[in-house]
Amino acid sequence: MTTVSNKHDDALISNKGEELRDGYIVSAKMKKVWQIQLEMVVKLLDICKRHDLKIWAFGGTLLGAVRHGGYIPWDDDIDLVMFRKDFDKLQKLPAEEFLPYKFQSPATEPGYIHPHGQMRNSNTAAILPIDINQTFDQGIFIDIMVHDFVPDDVNETCELLKHRDAMRCDMFLRNYNPSLFNRSLKTIVSTISRLIRYKIRGLYNIYKESEDILLKYNNLSSEKVCSSLTGMRNYQRLIFESSWYDKTIEVPFENIKLPIPAEYDKCLRMQYGEYLTPAKAPTAHGSVIFDTERSYKEILKQLRQDSKKGVKGKLRYLLTPSPARN
Repeated sequence: MTTVSNKHDDALISNKGEELRDGYIVSAKMKKVWQIQLEMVVKLLDICKRHDLKIWAFGGTLLGAVRHGGYIPWDDDIDLVMFRKDFDKLQKLPAEEFLPYKFQSPATEPGYIHPHGQMRNSNTAAILPIDINQTFDQGIFIDIMVHDFVPDDVNETCELLKHRDAMRCDMFLRNYNPSLFNRSLKTIVSTISRLIRYKIRGLYNIYKESEDILLKYNNLSSEKVCSSLTGMRNYQRLIFESSWYDKTIEVPFENIKLPIPAEYDKCLRMQYGEYLTPAKAPTAHGSVIFDTERSYKEILKQLRQDSKKGVKGKLRYLLTPSPARN
């Protein structure tokens, strides 16, 4: 069992300029993003404590807590995880519980179809380029993943996850990139047909079809859980023993304390293998457009105007179905 680092135990996220961490330069702007995220974490942990909901650091945040005592220097977000039962209770809480922030999930905000929840600061911006034409809140966020119980047979679980992700991939492609440019007649007809289906049945109902693939196992006796992350090729990396979460400990993370599973070493080795040696990798979010001073609404307005510049841009904007204009 490895020991948890506390190298940043007494450190605050300083806004006094860039900082060198583990050989990587963290910009002053990113440190401001981190500070806003940490403020949301404090709020969320308080909500979970008051409502007796269990939550843990997950993924890169768990790795950062154990290996760095805070953020992985090249990371740009916070990942937390809850079991489905507690996540459902969280998303049913009144919106006032989360003020001045906003809780977001497919069940609470139309057009949002990511397989996890997020907490947002609506007075800021964290915009993914693919979301420019989306209507949901795009403030700086923290991710709240979901652990569903799954069959004890790993091969059976992997087949279920493969089926679930195929549905989600198709749904994301149709919702995010249904451009009619450079498509065959068959593809155009299929795209229009799918958009009509979404319009009639509702995007959330179709999202639920993919989610329901695993929900039935939450009522069965099982010893394994799986993360709500999607698009993974090595599904085994996201299948954990539920007993690893039986006990919780708190560890330093920047200037706060985060709850993590007592069996964090097993969780990290399952997801990352030999995790103690840092390996710089790009964030899973890609090129996020961050702004700590202005609302995403203001930023989106300018981005959408820029996307329509030029004849080709205007035509593509007009001919590409978008939830922002439906």
